[in-house]
Amino acid sequence: MGGRPRHFFLSLSISGGTDFVFLKKFLRGLRECSRKFGVVLAGGNITGAAEGISITIALTGTPAERGAARRSSARPGDSIIVIGSVGDAAAGLFLLTKRPELVRRFPKLVKKYRRPEPLVGTGALLAGRGLVSAMIDVSDGLIQDLGHIADANGLGFELDAANIPISGALSGFSKAAGLNPLDFALNGGDDYSLLLTCGVQESGEVLEIIRRAGITGGVIGTIKKGKRRVLVRDGKRINIGEIPEGFRHF
Repeated sequence: MGGRPRHFFLSLSISGGTDFVFLKKFLRGLRECSRKFGVVLAGGNITGAAEGISITIALTGTPAERGAARRSSARPGDSIIVIGSVGDAAAGLFLLTKRPELVRRFPKLVKKYRRPEPLVGTGALLAGRGLVSAMIDVSDGLIQDLGHIADANGLGFELDAANIPISGALSGFSKAAGLNPLDFALNGGDDYSLLLTCGVQESGEVLEIIRRAGITGGVIGTIKKGKRRVLVRDGKRINIGEIPEGFRHF
């Protein structure tokens, strides 16, 4: 994590039944995204397909000056910080699939799901200054992705539910739908917020950087020795194993 995207390669397999209206919209969106992040199309391939459409994108980039921020360098006592709100994208998907009658009331959540914006610049800045010990994006869910960091280091963690950032949109939707926003925040993916660990001394500088950038975020827990994973919620200590996890690839 913490690198800068530079080039991408696009491969398309298209059948005779391809919806070319969709394809044009997809390519328009891809162009807008590449321009926004300064990424150049460097090559690729187009071929026929028996049916449907297949889209494959490979992205290359350059690491931060001090090297990429890995998952495997967290230390006991490190602060756990999340940058950006979590749970919005999952709520947007829930709206589209389960509560379509509320979609017009909460367009920000739907946009977060359909058009997520990764914090590329912030990640590169933090990694470039050597402020983080480990970093990952929240794509599979907060608990799941923090678990990836814990697994890579053979460590545990403790999270404080009260400090996990919940957006106003997520809070409002959850109230309207009779749901708990924390369930989306803990287990929902596709936010592409940043989740990192850093020393206690570095945490102040990290928080000041995100404050100046006008981004939601804060310290939500601590890396612990051992492998126990705990969520402190309403004064109770809950083992993470008792909470549903986010997306698993396999």
